[in-house]
Amino acid sequence: MVFERYADDIVIHTRSIEQSEFILDKLRVRLWLYDLELNNEKTRIVYCYRTARFYKAPKDIPVSFDFLGFTFKPRRCKRDDGQLFWGFRPAVSVKNLKRMNADLLKMQRWVRMTITEVATSIAQKVRGWIRYYGHTRKSGLTPLFDRINERLAKWVRNRYKIRSWRKCFAWLRRVSKSYPTMFAHWEYGWLP
Repeated sequence: MVFERYADDIVIHTRSIEQSEFILDKLRVRLWLYDLELNNEKTRIVYCYRTARFYKAPKDIPVSFDFLGFTFKPRRCKRDDGQLFWGFRPAVSVKNLKRMNADLLKMQRWVRMTITEVATSIAQKVRGWIRYYGHTRKSGLTPLFDRINERLAKWVRNRYKIRSWRKCFAWLRRVSKSYPTMFAHWEYGWLP
């Protein structure tokens, strides 16, 4: 049996549904001996679909789960030889993307700030998100950084009274060409 544990969260890997149910029953009994119980909302059996699997799970078994802020589910992957296959991989969860967007909205209003002050104010959070969630699959962060670029275009629009969104994004592109490391997400290729 293989498992991952972080504090009180555990993911247990088994070979079949029968083995999963057997281990789940044994785990419930073991925890009951210590006056503990499993969280019924979080505890479930999930089928990890991959190309190499020959066994197909019944339709009523979910194929994804969240663990430590990541959603694990089947995703298209590329081998070193360029061939595509289905792998069971993590990426940032939708719930955490919403939380990060809410964090950005809570930040102070940017209108009175210069562009370098805006970059400094969000740099630490953005670098942290890239280091944690981008470690496994950077492409999962694209909606978040597109949203940041839209918010920057809105800042340009309000600050310089430019009415055209196209001109606002053009202004940001000129800045990103001159200063490609000004914003943390620009350093990793999420340019406006």
